[in-house]
Amino acid sequence: MAFTKSHLCVLISALSLSTVLSFSKVLKGFGISSLEQMFLKVSLGCLYTLIILLLTGKFALAKKEDLGVFTLFAFSFSLFIFTALSTIALGTPIAVATALIYTQPVYTALIAHFSKEELIDAPKAGVMCIAISGVVLVTGLAEGVSLTEENTLGIIVGILAGIMYAVYLKTKRTVKKRGYQPSQMLFTTTLIAMPVIILLGLVMRLFIHNESLVGFVIPEGNEWLYVLVFGVTGLALPYGILNGVNPKDITPTSEGLLLLLDPSLNLLWSILIWHQFVSPMQYLGAILVISAAVINNLLKMKKNEKTESKQEKTAILIKQS
Repeated sequence: MAFTKSHLCVLISALSLSTVLSFSKVLKGFGISSLEQMFLKVSLGCLYTLIILLLTGKFALAKKEDLGVFTLFAFSFSLFIFTALSTIALGTPIAVATALIYTQPVYTALIAHFSKEELIDAPKAGVMCIAISGVVLVTGLAEGVSLTEENTLGIIVGILAGIMYAVYLKTKRTVKKRGYQPSQMLFTTTLIAMPVIILLGLVMRLFIHNESLVGFVIPEGNEWLYVLVFGVTGLALPYGILNGVNPKDITPTSEGLLLLLDPSLNLLWSILIWHQFVSPMQYLGAILVISAAVINNLLKMKKNEKTESKQEKTAILIKQS
């Protein structure tokens, strides 16, 4: 299949998403907590998306009957963002945080298995084993690395981020079935997410006293520039540009594979920008996790091809009869 505008849109989305953890590290240096980063990212993303929808004449409110599923989506969306950003707030190296977040296929497979949507077969079990082996390596457990309390918490939160990523994707699929465009989904979700985040923040501040996680400061001077760009590259651009993707030009599996440039680039930025290095075994672990995600997408592609082939054969038989 030729390289199309749709492929370019997906590549730009992946490139944009790969900056999220780096921006989070910058904002952490300004004293901005992961909770505040999440609120700023979501509120700015909502504003930017609203402007785009108004300019393109595509603004439309969600149907009343869909507000329940959108609220659930906004809740899972908020928890995913918070846990992902909190891995950086807790000082977890970007390479480690990325690998933990991208264990998502393991939890997606488990959710599908226990909800009886799709049972775990031998190939999927193999992918899960690769990912779990990667986690053991990337956390340093295989090397007997002694972990501080904060490092341990960072790993736990990173694993939670992977789980919430899977839950987020599950609820996202439910919303997509309602026929909304990506920008419409993003606007409605972020609009509902803002009060959800405020409520979550009030509750979390009762139990969490780490200012890196739930603190609040007002950005000063040039710090606002980073915040504003973070809102664009972290949410509005990567999700909004997917409106330009034509399903006829690129398959969902190919799109998923291209989006996996995000974790790969995260590893690259951690070295080139932050000069942040982990052990060779930890890099191997990160590569295993990302490889498991790639294999998972390839398995989906193979399965989809078989399904399409069966449907074509059935259609031919029906015509012949």
